[in-house]
Amino acid sequence: MSTQVWGIGASADKQPRRRRLLDPWGSPAHGNAGQLVCRPVAGPLHIEPDSPMSAANPMRSTLPLSTVLVFVVVARPLAAQTVFVDGAIFLGIERLSHTSTQPPSASLTDLSGTTVGGRIGVGTLLSPQWSAQVEVAFPNLLKTTTTTVVAPVPIAISQQVQRDYRAPSAAVLGGYHAARRHHVAAAYLGGLMFLEERQHTLTQTSAGPGALVPIPTRRTEATTFTYRAAAATGLDVDIALGSHLALVPQVRADVFVGSLSVRPAVGVRWNF
Repeated sequence: MSTQVWGIGASADKQPRRRRLLDPWGSPAHGNAGQLVCRPVAGPLHIEPDSPMSAANPMRSTLPLSTVLVFVVVARPLAAQTVFVDGAIFLGIERLSHTSTQPPSASLTDLSGTTVGGRIGVGTLLSPQWSAQVEVAFPNLLKTTTTTVVAPVPIAISQQVQRDYRAPSAAVLGGYHAARRHHVAAAYLGGLMFLEERQHTLTQTSAGPGALVPIPTRRTEATTFTYRAAAATGLDVDIALGSHLALVPQVRADVFVGSLSVRPAVGVRWNF
């Protein structure tokens, strides 16, 4: 049995002619059994539909399979990357630097406090142990009101200052994931957080109780925006509830000059 590949070459009379290229198993008539015979041919390689390299030829049928195998090998690392999204409700314990005075001073208001907020995020597992994710957090307002007496009776002028503070943020975090045990896996996070601090101040000056001379109420408002970068850390405890859904108790902490924030939270995560 012999397998032949034919080519088209240009002859002297400009007519195409066939030349045998390969005879892998040889032919007893030519005395080259078991030898590989190769002959050069001019022009492009041509395979006839009824030649031995048609659909019945194993070499041709192997090509699609090889292509599929190469695609699987290349695409497998991409397929192994699991994308996840999550959402959480947190309790924000915010501590801001301040100066305390007695009696309270309207210019030295302490905006520290506790608030609630929400956080959403999206990430991907780069490997079974490492991940990268982006989170956006929206805390509620921290509010404070301070009233001071500017002038005593009989003039009796008082000043009230209302301040509210909010610091929405976006964070880029890398995570290390411990091995999952009994449907529970812990992840240790670290990265950089970007904050937009917004402080709104409303000052109202008016006549206080016992004033003999009425004065019109005067109101002024001002809003200050400050942008900062802060180091951020976190801990996630992934409790699998199914093949895609997980309950994720978590905590985030960030610190920068003049501020410390700790935010325990409870969230849910969906793995695609």
